[in-house]
Amino acid sequence: MKIKSIILTALIAIAATSGLFAQNTKNSKTLVMYFSWGGTTEKMAKMISSSNGGELFRIEPTKDYPTSYTPCTEVVKEELDNGIFRQVKKASDFSKYDTIFVGVPVWCHTAPTLMTHFLEENKEALKGKTIIPFCTYQATYRAETLQAIVDATPTASHKEGYGTTNPNQNNVDAWLKKNRSDKMKKLILTLSLALALTMTASAKTLVAYFSFPIDSGKEALDATSGASVTIKNGRHFGNAQFIAMTVADTLGESADLFEIDTGDHYPRDYKKIFNAT
Repeated sequence: MKIKSIILTALIAIAATSGLFAQNTKNSKTLVMYFSWGGTTEKMAKMISSSNGGELFRIEPTKDYPTSYTPCTEVVKEELDNGIFRQVKKASDFSKYDTIFVGVPVWCHTAPTLMTHFLEENKEALKGKTIIPFCTYQATYRAETLQAIVDATPTASHKEGYGTTNPNQNNVDAWLKKNRSDKMKKLILTLSLALALTMTASAKTLVAYFSFPIDSGKEALDATSGASVTIKNGRHFGNAQFIAMTVADTLGESADLFEIDTGDHYPRDYKKIFNAT
């Protein structure tokens, strides 16, 4: 009955948690943090927020980047080559969130130093959080950019990121669903392990035995039957009985000892026993 109660509780927990994952709620402890220059990364960030209910937070530099492509590229390359980091106007209160999506455009084959430097400066505040990177790009270097975000947050755990040239809601939802599915699989695996350990811990082992002679005086036995006796603390035990008791003692409280009693006991004389069987 106890095991059935545990299993029922576990199933209820899985069902309840599944509902939480599927729910699109604004009360989610999720932050969708992003930096966007041309608007594409912001578009993707809003899709993520729309799907999972995460709170949007836009990273803004204290000094704006040029609005034209070529001048902006030149500035970005200069900053990257010389280790120049622009500061962020304001930071979010990361303590309110468990999961943080971090999104950027791909700049010069990697994530903008504005974002990576900001993340590195806040590594203590991000400790223990789950970071999920995403990026938008015109050509390639998706993997390098996502990895740059991971490298900038060494104190956090990470889930599979996503990058695209043209974000659309269906693709974003498919990626988010996969991440939720992976989380559910881990939850079920953890729960299954906990159930197995609980059931193992609560399971009883039965040590059943039949032994002859049982707790008798050796003087009542003939020589052959007496060879089947173990003496401990002045008491005489049948060998099978003694082994069963030793096994039960070793297992401790998880074991029950059960003697198979014939009721009509066998003769103590070996020859008579042989004839009786």
